[in-house]
Amino acid sequence: MPSPTLLSLPTELVTRIIDLADPSTHLNLACVCSHLFKCAKRILTHHRDAHRKFSVISDLDPSSIPTLLRSASGITSPIDAWHVKHIELWGSRWDWAEWRPWSLRETAEQAGVPRQRRRHVFYKAPRLEWVIPRWELAHYLKIMQQELGLPEDLVNWARVEFERGCDSVMQMLLIVLSPRLESLKLLYNRHDKVESRRCLHWLTFVMGKSWIDSAWPPGLQSLRDVAVGLTSKTCLDDDVVYVWYSRSSFRGLMKLPNLRSLYFRGLRAQDHPEIDEEGDFSANRHLRNDGALESSTTISLRDAADELPARCSTVENLYLKDTGDYDNTSELAAAPKALKSYTIHGGNVGFGQVSDCDIQLEFMVQEQRESLESIIIYDAAELQGYRCTLYRLGDEIPVHECIKLRQIHVEINDLLAFAYYDFPWGDQQGEFRELAEIWKDVSKHQECAELIAGLFPPSLEVLVLGNSEENTSLEMEEDVLTRIILSNKLPSLKAIFLEVPDDENNIPPLTKLYEVGWQNGVDIRVKTNPQVPRHQIQLPMAPQALSYQSLQDAQESEFDPFRGCWIEAPRDTQVDEQTGGGPVNDAFEAFDEDVETDDDYPDLHRQYYG
Repeated sequence: MPSPTLLSLPTELVTRIIDLADPSTHLNLACVCSHLFKCAKRILTHHRDAHRKFSVISDLDPSSIPTLLRSASGITSPIDAWHVKHIELWGSRWDWAEWRPWSLRETAEQAGVPRQRRRHVFYKAPRLEWVIPRWELAHYLKIMQQELGLPEDLVNWARVEFERGCDSVMQMLLIVLSPRLESLKLLYNRHDKVESRRCLHWLTFVMGKSWIDSAWPPGLQSLRDVAVGLTSKTCLDDDVVYVWYSRSSFRGLMKLPNLRSLYFRGLRAQDHPEIDEEGDFSANRHLRNDGALESSTTISLRDAADELPARCSTVENLYLKDTGDYDNTSELAAAPKALKSYTIHGGNVGFGQVSDCDIQLEFMVQEQRESLESIIIYDAAELQGYRCTLYRLGDEIPVHECIKLRQIHVEINDLLAFAYYDFPWGDQQGEFRELAEIWKDVSKHQECAELIAGLFPPSLEVLVLGNSEENTSLEMEEDVLTRIILSNKLPSLKAIFLEVPDDENNIPPLTKLYEVGWQNGVDIRVKTNPQVPRHQIQLPMAPQALSYQSLQDAQESEFDPFRGCWIEAPRDTQVDEQTGGGPVNDAFEAFDEDVETDDDYPDLHRQYYG
């Protein structure tokens, strides 16, 4: 009697077998023969619909996270979660009353209304009528304890958050259980000041446990790109960064096993802010937000996430914005195995001082000089280095040893300072003389220009010259750059971006520089240059949310290489357009006066210090 085969089974049974197979095998099974294709037709339709609906998901709609978590955790078909590639989270809902869609209006100031409180950032609509069933809650807690290995006190804490309607634990579970997750974006939300109610807080414990066990859940294994603190040009933004993203969270992300790119805005040196000159910071570092002490096991998980040994990270592209008082620069520089792109973006930071930019660069160049291809700084005016410079090239920061470096940002004044202090101009008779006066010695110009060119490696393709202090005397700079191009010391050079004052009346013609650059294949990218660039230059950019596009984003026209953002086209809009078409008073009317808020400075102080 011949052995039964798959094709000899009843069609209903074959269809059921395909349903129970791993989603990754469905297409291969369907391609075996026409009979299996017919049996798999319904499930292939499910795949197509899931790819269209769930490839990019967000929590703008409160039903999205619980729906897909059921799929990822095995309660419903795994096909929906299998197609999740990009997750974008706009914040946490703290209780059941907040299970409404996020309302992403323009900023309150633009809309002509007072500064919003938390209850104003949800649509005035009926909340999602859903309370998690007990059996489903038990299912998720079992996953946390048995599959993720989290300690009992954390699981019990998660139970409380589930029951009160806080969705941050659900967000964490969806992230770690999505089998093909590639990108995670956590948008900046000025109303999410309570750390324990944020998804990243719970994710940090999972990363710590995974690091201890050397075993990562599927979502953390597959992640390639992570962005934390992205701005959205909506009412969720802050001009000054007050939301606290802890060092342990950042370091945990750095250790994800297959991560390529990490954007992090609002990094700090500690896990809690120091407010009002609190004297005993360490006394409160192990207090939960409900005032209870964390267990030793929970503390050990956070400490494990906070570890950052040398060469532990696969990150190739690191973009740090508003880095605050982060001072563990040597450990950070040694962590990547082979960092390719390092971007620092200045900004306004609350509860901390801006770090010394030159120290960050010094360690990074020392540790990553064999792999670095890009060193870019945006909003340099917001940063400060040592001795009134952004950073000094040469012996202090030897970027000429970065053998693969293709693009770099340098301040014009820093190059001129190097020319002033390090070039042998001859006897100055011990008197202070301005560089412009020294430069009158024409015989030294070419030698000085070649010395400046020697600060960079021959591989350099793009030179971004910032002028954050708006030095309006550009004739000297034009002469230096012209001589550098003609010297052929930088044979790979394709483009020079030159920052000039906004007042075009103070900009010299720069005609010679344009001509020499054009003749030698170098684009001179200045706003007054009429020449059309011949080279397409890609500078590092902050990621953008795919689930929402503001009116400003829709009119973006050109990337600013000095500010690191898109230049917005002028527009004339009305308040109704900015608030979604409804009257301002109705749009910001409180729908739940008893909703808990944590917007104010005193609330933040009480949150961390009781």
